[in-house]
Amino acid sequence: IVTGLLVKRRRFVCISLFFGTGLALYLQANFLNGNMGLLNGTEVDWCASWGKVILNSGIWIACIAVPILLYHFAKKSWHEMLVVISIIVIGMQTAAVIFLAISVSTDDKEVQLTTDDIFTLSANENMIVFVLDTMDAKYFEDYVMNEEQSREVFKDFIYFNNTISGGAPTTYGLPILLTGSYYNGEPYSEYISNAYEKADLYYKLQKNNYDVRIYTENQFVSNKASEYLDNTYESKKIEVESPVALLKKLYQLVGYKYFPRILKNDFFIYSGEFEQFKSSEDFAPYVINDAAFIQKYREKGLTLFKNKNVFKLYHLHGAHPPYTLNEFGHSSDSETTVFRQIQGVFSMLYEYIDEMKRLGVYDKSTILIVADHGGIELYQNPMLLIKKKNMTKESLTITHAPVTFQNVLPTLSFEIDGENGENNKTLFEVN
Repeated sequence: IVTGLLVKRRRFVCISLFFGTGLALYLQANFLNGNMGLLNGTEVDWCASWGKVILNSGIWIACIAVPILLYHFAKKSWHEMLVVISIIVIGMQTAAVIFLAISVSTDDKEVQLTTDDIFTLSANENMIVFVLDTMDAKYFEDYVMNEEQSREVFKDFIYFNNTISGGAPTTYGLPILLTGSYYNGEPYSEYISNAYEKADLYYKLQKNNYDVRIYTENQFVSNKASEYLDNTYESKKIEVESPVALLKKLYQLVGYKYFPRILKNDFFIYSGEFEQFKSSEDFAPYVINDAAFIQKYREKGLTLFKNKNVFKLYHLHGAHPPYTLNEFGHSSDSETTVFRQIQGVFSMLYEYIDEMKRLGVYDKSTILIVADHGGIELYQNPMLLIKKKNMTKESLTITHAPVTFQNVLPTLSFEIDGENGENNKTLFEVN
């Protein structure tokens, strides 16, 4: 409107130009992108097929040029068409906004997971679970298992090389790992809530005097489960740490969806980047950021308390793209590789386990290192390593038993008191 007022004689040309550009943006976002996949950090080369780039660019040029040509050659008819088409598009957008407003969650409060006591273990018994996102079994075998340091650190562990998660990506893989329940197509919030109600582990941990803390995104934990967790804060008071930076990231996301194929590579975005803007004056929310996690661990180290046993689950970025971690566990300014990122994560795991040994709590601890799903074929072959408490061996044991994540909770349950409180077999009962 402002531009139209400034160029009075060519006002309708500007209106036609803006209409054509707006129409191209609308068509691109809703019809021309095709399957954009998940924004899971794996980059898509939108310019790999120049035939598609040329076709897409041609549509854009037509959308912008045709309204201007119509203005010159069929001014009256074009004016009427422009009004009608604009009303239709605005009506469709308005309907979409109303649908979003109706469907958005209206809960006053939800569970927020904090970083409280993140590196505090028990002098008595510990159950430590590291969930390394996208850590495929093949990655472990190719990049980690045969290293000298790995063989020494993991000599008391058992490696299950024939594991499936039963759910992928993380939205389904992690809840199965946490609850043992598959997703069957019901509303997701309902699935999460019911899955925790069926799981006996968290009640059992509380009953056996465990301090229970899960460090992941709060969407994977139900409000009901928060009764058993010691690092929850029931609040909606999540604030934005940097509004300007968040605004830039939001417009980058908009650009990635709406701009033509030839420009999309410059606007690629990973949805997990939005987590970095979470903050609160009341508590420190847990954000999956391996570089920050490793730095904080190296600054603080592990501490012990004596009153309770400890259950901890850490959800880390692991082998998930984009690859921003170097082999020392530091954030890199440029993209690294899956190999270097895995090296960086495992360098911290080695230090963590060595520190447990130094503090004298390693033998009394159950340690599970597992992926939430695979990385080559999502459902197939996530890495799964476990050390039972009081287990001492000469070298890493490899088993081919066909296990799933439904065998994980029974195993942890059995490790607490020698009884399986879940409905499935333990990992060690699968032939």
